[in-house]
Amino acid sequence: MILSIDIGGTKTLVARFTQDGKLVQRHKFPTSHDYASFTVDLIAGISKLWSDKVQTIVVAVPGRIDRESNVVVSFGNLPWKNVDIAKTLAKEFNTTVLIDNDANLAGLAEAHTPYARNYRKVLYITISTGIGTGFVVNGALSPLLANSEGGHIVFPHNGKQMDWEDFASGRAIKEQYGKFAYEITDPKTWEKIADDLSIGFQHLIAILQPDLLVIGGSIGTHFDKFSKYLDDDLKSLAENFSDSLYSLPEISKAQHPQEAVVYGGYLLAENSLKND
Repeated sequence: MILSIDIGGTKTLVARFTQDGKLVQRHKFPTSHDYASFTVDLIAGISKLWSDKVQTIVVAVPGRIDRESNVVVSFGNLPWKNVDIAKTLAKEFNTTVLIDNDANLAGLAEAHTPYARNYRKVLYITISTGIGTGFVVNGALSPLLANSEGGHIVFPHNGKQMDWEDFASGRAIKEQYGKFAYEITDPKTWEKIADDLSIGFQHLIAILQPDLLVIGGSIGTHFDKFSKYLDDDLKSLAENFSDSLYSLPEISKAQHPQEAVVYGGYLLAENSLKND
């Protein structure tokens, strides 16, 4: 069995998978912003789902990893820095612990859905509190882009230089419009949201040239509300480039917008066990 853990800014999900990829049990708890308290909660949560048959634990983190030391340098919107969560869990449970970025793992899961398997290069963009990216080529995470942070590309916006996620993420939407995405029904507002999203999408598409772009995260669940405006924006931007230099990929909503991260953790563990 495999345990896959998704550490979020407000909630943490622990999921147990059978060896053939069936999610059989899950446990969710609030993410304490005090790391010592969180560690206690996490160990307790894992213990609820623990079995001697567990071969690997995968931890998805919302931040940057030093892949040489396996230390998580930062946790995005969580205040923790330079923590060795893999070492802590390996010692506690005496098993292999793998860590990766949550957007990478969500992208891996989405690239393995029946629909996405038809595409060689899949770019996954999660839009929630922040914006994260994962790039999958031939069914595997691209090692060259494993630490990329698409949400932190800087663009001129409202007269100043801003990270993309600071004006296009779910947090930015709430700050700008005074409502959460699920409360927004006005088409004109969704058109403005699409305008801000398209700025980052266009740059990532031009650089990475994906065959398929998958939109996930909490904002991705509202894909049908802004997809037409996003499509119009990207087609308009693409007209500035010749066909030989710039082409638009297929764009789709994530198939597992809420649990893609833990499914990606399972796939990462499965691949690791095959290579052992």
